[in-house]
Order: sequence, then C-alpha cells, then structure tokens
Amino acid sequence: MLERVGADYQAKGVRVAKAMCEEAMSQATAFNVMYVPTTVLFRKGKPVDQFVGALPEAELRAKLDALLAG
Repeated sequence: MLERVGADYQAKGVRVAKAMCEEAMSQATAFNVMYVPTTVLFRKGKPVDQFVGALPEAELRAKLDALLAG
C-alpha cells in the first residue's frame, strides 16, 4: 500500500521510504520509534507528524493531503 500511495503522490514531491529498525537503529532512535510499524511524515526535512500502527489508505492519503496543503 505504501508503494502505491508513494507512486500516486510522487508528482507532488512526496517520497516514501521504508527502513528496517534492525538495520537503521540510529534513525529509529533519533525519531523515538518504539513500536513497529511507525510512520514519520516530514516537511522540508523536519518531522511534522508521527503515528504508530497501520492506517487505512484513505486516512494516510488525508494526512498527506493536509501536509501538502499546509
């Protein structure tokens, strides 16, 4: 699902990246990732939203739309 959403939003400047906590411990620590899955949304390189658990696709798209509008 993330790949599909990322592809749909690519033209709007959205990039989707996945990281495995076991392989990216410093990044997980930097963003206080305690549970998997955790999603961090960035704007201009700064984290602006973070949530734990898988969201329904429509809710993720709504969060991205709000982020792009702001």
